[in-house]
Amino acid sequence: MEDLSKKKDLIENQLEKIINTTEFKSKPLLQKFLAHVVTEYIEGREKQLKGYSIGIDVFNQNDNFDPDQNALVRIHAGRLRRLIKEYYLDEGKEDTVIIEIPKGRYIPKITFDNQVKEEKTLLSQKHNMTVTVLPFSILSENKELNYFAQGLAQEISYELTKYDHLDVVGYIPNNISSSFDKLQEIKKQNIRYLIEGDLTSFGKQVQLFIRLKDLTTDINLSNEKIKINLASDNIFQIQENISSFIANKIGAEYGIINQKINEAINLKQNYEVNEYDITLKYYHFVNTLSPNLEKKLEADVASYLQKSPTSATLLSIQSLLFRRKYVRSEKEAEDYFRRSGELAETAYKIDPQNHLAQIALLNKTFYHNERDRFIQLTNKHLEYTPSSPIRLGTYALCLSFYGEWEQGKEMVDEIIKKNINFPLYIYGVTTLYHYRKFDYNLALEEVNKYHVPGLIWESILKSAIFGQLNKVDIAKEHIRLLLELDPDFQKNGRAFMSKLLKENVLVEHIISGLNKAGLSM
Repeated sequence: MEDLSKKKDLIENQLEKIINTTEFKSKPLLQKFLAHVVTEYIEGREKQLKGYSIGIDVFNQNDNFDPDQNALVRIHAGRLRRLIKEYYLDEGKEDTVIIEIPKGRYIPKITFDNQVKEEKTLLSQKHNMTVTVLPFSILSENKELNYFAQGLAQEISYELTKYDHLDVVGYIPNNISSSFDKLQEIKKQNIRYLIEGDLTSFGKQVQLFIRLKDLTTDINLSNEKIKINLASDNIFQIQENISSFIANKIGAEYGIINQKINEAINLKQNYEVNEYDITLKYYHFVNTLSPNLEKKLEADVASYLQKSPTSATLLSIQSLLFRRKYVRSEKEAEDYFRRSGELAETAYKIDPQNHLAQIALLNKTFYHNERDRFIQLTNKHLEYTPSSPIRLGTYALCLSFYGEWEQGKEMVDEIIKKNINFPLYIYGVTTLYHYRKFDYNLALEEVNKYHVPGLIWESILKSAIFGQLNKVDIAKEHIRLLLELDPDFQKNGRAFMSKLLKENVLVEHIISGLNKAGLSM
């Protein structure tokens, strides 16, 4: 646990502020629950925060209390998380001490949000990134829908707060009944993006319509129709699944908001880019891996770092670009290796909450073979990262290539299931997952989805798979493409693959496929 002794007063003051709000005062058990876990945490007793001890200390259960059989603590923990979310979306939206209870555990997460707020202000100087979620309208006489609709709007707002570039504004009061008046109130707050929707029920079957509108143009950017069964035993899980999907589609790296802004930037002539524009270019580059875009991105990052040398975002992007050069390079590999690592450490030290800094440091620990630190960082940040393709894709690749194939494959399957846009190179995980099990036909199905022009791994994998399937004529065409991309691959290929794949057995397995294809290594 980090040393919180110097910040203890700040945390205690924040705790008092939260539990003395009207909502918490009306729920004394949740007051007691939050006060208990935060106090235990700052006193260094966080390891004692288990379902059993909380049942006894907070809910006055006897020694026979079994948290596996009795869901009392879990149910109240879910209610507490929701109440905390609501607080930070409304009364606490300007607070700089953030207290959370992550899902799956009872140990609080406490962050100090000054720097994040400053960065969001800088990003919004050229682009208005404010978004709000209105309570959904109910078009049926079904009182059950009221609670579901309110909870869903809150849940979507909370999920959107996980994306650094967005500034989520709590929705306006319900006492404004006119749609026109609501819209005017929203525009007064300089909010650009509005999420609204309505629900219609047919018995237990519900149809949900959700719209994203750009208020500067009054154009609907997205319309989503979702069917829900309210007879389900787990309505909270349904809310979370829908909110995660909607927030990801709208706010993620490849989400609708970023896509539209990126399109607008590309249409402008003689436009001076800012930090957020460069971040969008990086997301686009990761999705396409275009060499031309990479060169422009490198130049923009280097130029802007002269103006803002302590930007965690730009230092992270430069680290990740240097990491790519290290993997591809032979002559200057060690220099890129060293510089990429130094930049990653610096960026993370400046802002450990910055998601690109987290990805850069994760890459650094992976390539430097710091396995224990890599696992520690992965476990730490996976708890709080949204289900966005760049973030989860990076974790999935690194975990898989470190040998955690089941976990990595499961994460990739989730990315593909929940996202329309995602980097196609994640099919490298699914391809190798089947290849290493000697299931070359399934590996071939996956690698045929792995079409990234100019990326050498596609040619390596296709050559090896066709070699293993004894389809040598087809394999030779892919070997030809492979050697066009890297004429020295026969000499350097083993070292190149070993930089990424931590299992020597898998590297040799791929080489055996290449040998069968006719590429002597």
